[in-house]
Amino acid sequence: MKLLFENWRQYLNEQNTPAQNYSSVNIDDNTAQLLLSKARKHIGEIPEGFKDEPGKWPHHMTINMGPLLQGWEEGSMPVLEIDGWGIVNDETGQAMAFRVNKSKLPAPVKNVVPHITALVGPNGKPFHSNKIINWEPIEPFSIEGTVVAAAQQKKKEKPKKQQKPQGQANPVEFAKSLAVRGLPADKIKNIIMNKFNKPEAAALGIMRGAGIQ
Repeated sequence: MKLLFENWRQYLNEQNTPAQNYSSVNIDDNTAQLLLSKARKHIGEIPEGFKDEPGKWPHHMTINMGPLLQGWEEGSMPVLEIDGWGIVNDETGQAMAFRVNKSKLPAPVKNVVPHITALVGPNGKPFHSNKIINWEPIEPFSIEGTVVAAAQQKKKEKPKKQQKPQGQANPVEFAKSLAVRGLPADKIKNIIMNKFNKPEAAALGIMRGAGIQ
């Protein structure tokens, strides 16, 4: 099972799927469809604009907004008991979710009420499920998911500023200093090309800037 999970994570990486920044129990597409059918059954008339979004919700039960909490093992496949549903559809948020029986989880989770968001309203967000106050009990049923740990986000390294070598801060001034020494134009040109790694045309432009014809 571990091998299958690692292969799955590798597939996601190959598809350039952004790594999730939370730890969770993720469900597969078939389980998501099961929850959607249950949602239609229990809600009856779904509020206008409420819908699922494949790949985003229904998708997971959050364990923690960060690393896995103690007691959870990445790649394990716990059974989750769904024992209720709730909805919020007002100025505080728009989301419908299924409640997970907290007492039957294998380890602690961060949310006071663990849940799986199933539907989100037109002006809602998945996290609005946290605003659900009234949960309706339902006949419990069980689903299975896969524990996925948050991936550590790599900080983008700022490009290092290239320091100009001493004595090269101003090619024009450097060219002027060569002219003061009485060097011929051809020699000045060659020195500039070598010192500043410039093509001939650029070296001639620097010389013109220094007043060297």
